[in-house]
Amino acid sequence: MSIGPEYIAGFFDGEGCISARVNNRGQVIVTISIVQKGAHVLREIKDYFEYGCLRRMSGESRKTHNLWSYQVLGSEQKLDFLRIIYPHLIVKREQTELAIKLMTRFVDMGNPRSAKIPKDEKEVRVELAKRITELKTIKEEL
Repeated sequence: MSIGPEYIAGFFDGEGCISARVNNRGQVIVTISIVQKGAHVLREIKDYFEYGCLRRMSGESRKTHNLWSYQVLGSEQKLDFLRIIYPHLIVKREQTELAIKLMTRFVDMGNPRSAKIPKDEKEVRVELAKRITELKTIKEEL
C-alpha cells in the first residue's frame, strides 16, 4: 500500500488527536497521536514519515484490546508532521493551525526544557494551548 499526505490527513482528521496541556511547571506539552485498532495503517504512516513511535496500548478491557497508538515525538518532528498534513485537513484544520503556531514558537526558541521561558512567551503558549483544547471540546460536542 502506498500512502501520502492526503491519505494521512484524512486518517488524522478521523482518528487523530492534537492535545495541548500545561504541566505543573507551567510548560506547555503538545501531544500528536493516532489511535487505531490494529497496527497496519499506523505502521504505514510511521514508515512514510520515518519517525514517531508505534505502541500497542495496554489494558485488559474490550475497549483497549488490540488498540495501537502512533505518536509523533520531538518538537521538530511534530512541526514537520503538522505542516505536511495541514493543507489537506478539514476537521482538525483550525486546531492544527494553532498547534503549528505553538510548535513554531518551541522550535524557534530551541525549546530547552531547563530554560527559563519569559513570562510573555509563556502566556502566549498557554493561550494557544487553551484554544486548541477549546476547539477539541467544541468538535466533540457537535
